[in-house]
Amino acid sequence: MWRGTRGPFDSHAVQWDFAIRGTDITTPYVLALDADYRVTPEFVRECQEAFLPGGYDAGIAAFDYQVLGRVLMGSVYPAKPVIFQPSRLRIEQPGHSQEMRVEGRVYRFDARLIHDDRKPVGRFVCPRSSTRGSRPRG
Repeated sequence: MWRGTRGPFDSHAVQWDFAIRGTDITTPYVLALDADYRVTPEFVRECQEAFLPGGYDAGIAAFDYQVLGRVLMGSVYPAKPVIFQPSRLRIEQPGHSQEMRVEGRVYRFDARLIHDDRKPVGRFVCPRSSTRGSRPRG
């Protein structure tokens, strides 16, 4: 049975650290996913057939980025640790969001996860007025 905890928002790093270490997780690995990530059958298969039997400390996966369910041709969204042994993880927050650093053997998944961003389209579009004056010169 799932039980939730509420509290003030400190930072992404503090929230993730609490979710990983401040709860009753007793499994050897944590699969850490944002709410807008989706796991593919290929990822599950690779996890079962290569990652877990390999005794890795963590696994890094890349993402196919979608906006409102539509796949983008490309993105700069980085690959990141998504499965790891909590004792091998350090969480930092150098900027807007957390960064997870892993000590030990790291597996790089061939299978990709899906990041399906459902923010309003206006968040991705720059208003015309903010692009004035930024035309190339020459």
